[in-house]
Amino acid sequence: MAFSFKIESEVTAKKNRLRVTRNGAFTDPRVKKNTEDLMKLVISEQNKTTFLFPIEGAVKVTMKFYVKKRYTVKDVDGMATTMLDVLQKAEVIVDDKYVTKLHVEKHRADSDYTLIVVERDEEGRDTFNK
Repeated sequence: MAFSFKIESEVTAKKNRLRVTRNGAFTDPRVKKNTEDLMKLVISEQNKTTFLFPIEGAVKVTMKFYVKKRYTVKDVDGMATTMLDVLQKAEVIVDDKYVTKLHVEKHRADSDYTLIVVERDEEGRDTFNK
């Protein structure tokens, strides 16, 4: 069984968003807010389903990012990293280290949204039992 949902929001890649000043390092506040907003949206989607969370063991994740801004500006692996962190913090998955298959796509669109499917990976279930 798969948990699939749509997030109608821009996904900001937090990768490479660490700012270093003479007073220390910090994450861009816009990135932190975007991550918090994404987590609220994911939790909202969780509350609409009877699916049992977190999904334990090996999981496969499919992400399709639809972006409104200039297509080349968006860093697809950074967006995937952000969403995997959000899925973990929202307790959809136990830990992103258990993701055995990851399929990511990026497309142009009239608005920003992301389609996500998370499911147990029965083929990869033995990966973590050794």
